[in-house]
Amino acid sequence: MAELAEGQVLPVREVVAHNFAADSENKIHSDDVASEYGFKGGLVPGVGVYAYMTQPVVQALGRDWLVRGDMTGKFIKPVYHGETVYVKSRVVGIDPIRITVTAENANNELCAIGEASFSETKPQFTLTKYTLSPPPHRENRLAPSLSVLKKDLSLGALVVKFTDPEWSTEFLKDVVESEPIYQEPDVTWHPAVLPALANRVLVENINLGPWIHTDSDVDHHALPDRDEEVVVRSRIISAYEKRGHEMITIHVAFTGHGDRVLALMTHTAIVNPAKQQA
Repeated sequence: MAELAEGQVLPVREVVAHNFAADSENKIHSDDVASEYGFKGGLVPGVGVYAYMTQPVVQALGRDWLVRGDMTGKFIKPVYHGETVYVKSRVVGIDPIRITVTAENANNELCAIGEASFSETKPQFTLTKYTLSPPPHRENRLAPSLSVLKKDLSLGALVVKFTDPEWSTEFLKDVVESEPIYQEPDVTWHPAVLPALANRVLVENINLGPWIHTDSDVDHHALPDRDEEVVVRSRIISAYEKRGHEMITIHVAFTGHGDRVLALMTHTAIVNPAKQQA
């Protein structure tokens, strides 16, 4: 971990944004459909922008942050394919360490904000409100309606393993990641995998049309072992309307062997975007 001082400005990271979801089921990432909602083109996934924002944090704090750090990310303005994103960060606290992070486009427009830190203590957590049942068959997914997506509703769980090096190679390419730490054998996932898996929870449980990931708040507890089975459980903690959008926030728990907690997060998405000017 680098020596840091309060008020220190970290080096700006420049990333050429990549819309790796242009051909995905979520057509908000396609130019044609995104334009119907007032955007200039298909949106670069929030997972990608979140990954860009972790770059200066990982460079400054290293593996310790990947194991036990926290990160918030709020996506304010769209990022488009091919744009240069400028990730700026500043140390605002030392005990505990806190680093504010922003992502801006070439027009100096603020596209995302976040903060990374180390937790002094990790919150108590129980799995009693979470189901281990798998997601429904595709044709039985929930309707993307606030009348259906109720508070405390448990969503189908995912089971994943991080044993195949190909998944990491492809993911790192998608999120334009070049930090050498991700080539180390005991660094089994990139932090942006967590919001990516939360997105997968939404897609596999809800019959979504075009939708938008808006916020993630991640609390790392441990890295999984390379052969460890990771269970991703979740439940809805709120469903509401905001500026004409229908939105939900879910809480997601990532656990490994013996239900050891690997990460916890809250994750917010617009499940029914209003059509409006960007």
